[in-house]
Order: sequence, then structure tokens, then C-alpha cells
Amino acid sequence: MCFSPKVSLLTALIEFVVAIALVVFYKSSFLIKFLAVFLFALGMYQFSEFMLCSTKLNEVWGTIAFLSYNVLPAMGLHFSLRYPRGETSFIDYLVYIPAVVFGGIAVFTNNFILESSCLEVFVLIKTTVFRSINSSPIFTYSYLGYYFGYIVLSCVFFAIANKKIKDESKRKVCKFAGYAISASLVPALILMVAFPSFGIVFPSMYCEFAILFTVFVVFGMSYSDEFEVKALKDFFGRGE
Repeated sequence: MCFSPKVSLLTALIEFVVAIALVVFYKSSFLIKFLAVFLFALGMYQFSEFMLCSTKLNEVWGTIAFLSYNVLPAMGLHFSLRYPRGETSFIDYLVYIPAVVFGGIAVFTNNFILESSCLEVFVLIKTTVFRSINSSPIFTYSYLGYYFGYIVLSCVFFAIANKKIKDESKRKVCKFAGYAISASLVPALILMVAFPSFGIVFPSMYCEFAILFTVFVVFGMSYSDEFEVKALKDFFGRGE
């Protein structure tokens, strides 16, 4: 087994454990639910990489991997819009339209996964999204616009919220969220600029660096008042 699957599996386990810990040990709130689902999606991508390198079901696990990272920008933008406001609006869910469209293309397109392989550190998964860059660049650039555009918008909204929100605890969460996104994305982009050939493994690079997002979440648990721990007697008395 190559090095990358081991890293992917370890990362997935860490993200799954933190997601479960959030649900089990912390009081239910939009913040906790969002972080748990987001970490589960990240972990699912890592687990898909591990399974892709460990089985022969490349099409299946490659598609699951795409679906996992495809929804992340939409989730991030949804959170950046909803959390500072403190209430849910139907309009917030419209941000998922591009993710649903591209996800549907992935599920219903035959041979969506063109190539997949385990490299020394990262996992390569080529999809029809990037095959079309020569024959149909609009499709490819539309996806890139969705993916990176949503990430940039999320950072902008978090920065605005950090300045406008009066609640100190919410300000901390928005600040941490901006730092977490930057810490996950910037290193991968720097590698892409320094080594353009890494562009074909960007999703794998991005999600490997996304372990830093988990680090920020764990740090935020003790730093922000938003993370309210459940009473231990409530936890151990669930079966009564």
C-alpha cells in the first residue's frame, strides 16, 4: 500500500472522531451541526481516497470523492450567510444549486471518472469536468468559478461579519472560520503556483491540508463560548 492511503485513512478517522465528539459532547446548535456535517464531508473524501487506492471500484469511490468535495464550498457559503444573521432564510439554500447540478452530472454521466491513481503523496482523480477544458471550456470554468468563487465569498462574508457583529463569541467563530478556510486553501494554491503540474491533484491537496480546519475546530472548542459542553450526567444518563 502506498503512503497516500495511510495518510487519507488517518485524516478521515481524525475528522470522523471530531465530528462525533461535537455531536455527543456539545450542546446542539446550528454551529455544532454544521461543523459535524462539514467534518464528515471532509472525512468522507479522505475515506474515498483510501478506498479508491485499496479496492478496484475506482468509478464508485472516485464519484463519491467528487461529491464529497463538491459540496464543501456551498456549505461554507451557506454558513457564512446564515450564522452571522442567526436565522435561516430560504434564499440561503439556493447557494446549493450549483453543487446539486454538478453532483447530478457526476452521478448520471457514464465514465465520469476518466482516470484515477495513487501518487506518492496525493491521489489523482481526473473527471469529465476538467477534460472539457479544451472542447468545452465554459463547463470547466463554470465549475472553477463556483468552487473558488464560493470560497472567496465565504471569506469576504466572514471578514464583514467579524467587523459588524457585536456578539464577541460569534465574532470569534467568524474569525476562526476565515482562518480555517485560509489555512486549508492557501498552502494548496501556493503549491499549484509553484508547481503547476499539481493542479491535477488540487482536490486531494486541498483536502489533505483541510486537516488544519479540524485543528482550528478543536482549538475553537476551548476558545469560543459557542462550544457549550453538555453536562456529563446528561450524557451518561441517556439510557435511563
